[in-house]
Amino acid sequence: MKIILFCGFLGAGKTSLMLRCLPHLTNRYSSMAILENEVGEAGVDGAILKQQGLQVRELFGGCICCTFQSDMLEAIDQLRTEYAPDLLLMEATGAAHPSNVLAPLESHLTDIEAITVLGVSDLPRFDMLSQMLPQLNGDIIQRAHAMALTKVEHADPDMEAQCREIMETKHPGLDIFTIPREGDTAVTELCRRWL
Repeated sequence: MKIILFCGFLGAGKTSLMLRCLPHLTNRYSSMAILENEVGEAGVDGAILKQQGLQVRELFGGCICCTFQSDMLEAIDQLRTEYAPDLLLMEATGAAHPSNVLAPLESHLTDIEAITVLGVSDLPRFDMLSQMLPQLNGDIIQRAHAMALTKVEHADPDMEAQCREIMETKHPGLDIFTIPREGDTAVTELCRRWL
């Protein structure tokens, strides 16, 4: 089984990007499951994903990077036993540090084929969130195999270049994709290279 971990701040567009990637992934994987983590007591994203006919397990009320690590591993084991997916898509809360999600995955799930971390950042809020939560933002950038910049239509044109420069300084060679709201070219390329 391969795992793709979607990380990014609340509202960055993780679920929207996952939905846009699904058509590309269904062509390559025979079965998929999703582990959705929400800090609150209820979530909207899981219902949206279930409408796509996917097997979705939701963890509410805490974060898989700290309070729910054992619940995360248990949920993954249940998904593997019940559905035997080729691909597990995981969406962490907007507060999750990828390093803290990856540590239990790498130490407890020894038969995982690969884990890909996809960071998602909405361009208009990148600077503000980087200043407010520099450790979390830095961890997302440093652990990501690829970064997707979303909501680019709402950002100052110079912001993309500044954002890319910051990301490339923190993670030289990071593959960064600009994902506009319309069009599928960037999503297709992201999926081809990383997912």
